[in-house]
Amino acid sequence: SVFGGRMSDFAHQRDDGGYWRAGRALTLNDLRAHLDGKVTLGSYVINEGGRCRFAVFDADSDNGLTVLRQLQARLARQGIPAYLEQSRRGGHLWVFFAAPARASQVRAWLLPLCPAGVEFYPKQAEGAGYGSLIRLPLGIHRRCGKRYPFVEWTARGPVPVARTIAATLDWLATVQRADVPD
Repeated sequence: SVFGGRMSDFAHQRDDGGYWRAGRALTLNDLRAHLDGKVTLGSYVINEGGRCRFAVFDADSDNGLTVLRQLQARLARQGIPAYLEQSRRGGHLWVFFAAPARASQVRAWLLPLCPAGVEFYPKQAEGAGYGSLIRLPLGIHRRCGKRYPFVEWTARGPVPVARTIAATLDWLATVQRADVPD
């Protein structure tokens, strides 16, 4: 319920980091295999109705996590909760929604806050086909063989929010969700 985008289709990550479309509905067995590290899945951000449950800022640079931490603080000052996840080349900053919102509405609200050099998902408005894909958290990145955690920023820098997948899932149940303004 946190990361669900298009439920009628998803993608598998290849060993080179690219993706191939599954062409079928996502199942609980697929999610279990992802969490177990047997496969790595990607989700199409926009669902079949043109709505999103989340937005993601993606910073693929050496200082990407720091850039996203600064954006996280800026969003917090505006009352928008956001959550940092490390990634292979930087990080992701996730904003989860209280209710699915139109992709165009999400873009009008959050895209203006996106720093230069940072990608923003959803990349398209509703009605633009499948739209963009993002790697689901908690899986193992096929290209480098690493699992990247959600992190909290401390005086020592980023620290994982939990030590295990189960503990991270418990933590995810506590995330605050934003109301997307009209």
